[in-house]
Amino acid sequence: KIQNPNFDLAARKFQYRFELYGNGGKLIYTARGESFLYAGEIRHLTEVVEASFLEAEETKLFLESPEWVKTENFKRPLLALQEVRITKENEIVRADGRLVNQDAGRLPRVELIAVIYGYLGQPVGVSRSEIHDMAPGEGRAFSIIHPDLPSLVPTKTEISAFALRP
Repeated sequence: KIQNPNFDLAARKFQYRFELYGNGGKLIYTARGESFLYAGEIRHLTEVVEASFLEAEETKLFLESPEWVKTENFKRPLLALQEVRITKENEIVRADGRLVNQDAGRLPRVELIAVIYGYLGQPVGVSRSEIHDMAPGEGRAFSIIHPDLPSLVPTKTEISAFALRP
């Protein structure tokens, strides 16, 4: 989870790197990506890793080369999550709902992230999905699935949607 405490500046683009460390502090995996962050925004960065890396003892996140711009030149699109339902069936946790593009422009790609928390309030699972080419005013159904784990509390699932204007 990252946060931009600036309300006057946004990062139009930045690079990030996750490093996973195993036994004895040995680097076992690196995932790199590029993203954006609107003024005042709090969001999750996610990367898919192989199951063999799930036993990592430590994860470090590095943010690099932010391209800062004034808020008025990089405004967050208006998105609405509606009718969100979280269910658990056949060892799958599923988040279903509807996403509406309330913005004036077409959005080429919208990322939906589900963070599932455990009994102690800690994040224990994350999954994501994408919706492509959303017209202004358009609404679409979405589903995000995650395998059930003993420590997951499905009712403590947080759904977020993020999009970059073209």
